[in-house]
Amino acid sequence: MPWEEILYRKAGLDDLEILSEGRIRMLCEVFDRPRDRTAAALLQATRDYLRRAIPAGEFIARLAEIPGRTVGVGGMVLWRRPPNFKAPDGRIGYILNMYTWPEFRGRGIATRLFRELVEEAKALGIGAFHLHASPDGMGIYRREGFREPPIIELEMSGRDPD
Repeated sequence: MPWEEILYRKAGLDDLEILSEGRIRMLCEVFDRPRDRTAAALLQATRDYLRRAIPAGEFIARLAEIPGRTVGVGGMVLWRRPPNFKAPDGRIGYILNMYTWPEFRGRGIATRLFRELVEEAKALGIGAFHLHASPDGMGIYRREGFREPPIIELEMSGRDPD
């Protein structure tokens, strides 16, 4: 499929369903989980989150489409934490939900979505970015300038360890 047939655009509330679906597909694939009741509950919780976060300016997203079909999604949470040397105002872009439908992988779709998200965030004044990468996405992020932090970040959950 030629590159020019893919349309990239900013996503909004009208895209709630496909953004939510892309997230659940990504989570089920990365964590090797079935589309079960837990996934269905996460799908609804994602819809609820996006319905609030997009208009509040706390979440930005991009879509890649061919006529009649979405082939890739990407999102970024815009959050604030105490200032540090990388983010003197404390504003951080947390990149997540990068997902390309399997039959469209290897065409640079995720890279383009990622770059557009970063450019949009920079235009909003965000200068520091954070993400968790799957093994499949690691190469993209390293090529785009991400490095492992000098201080190891750990996480803990009171839920199932995966």
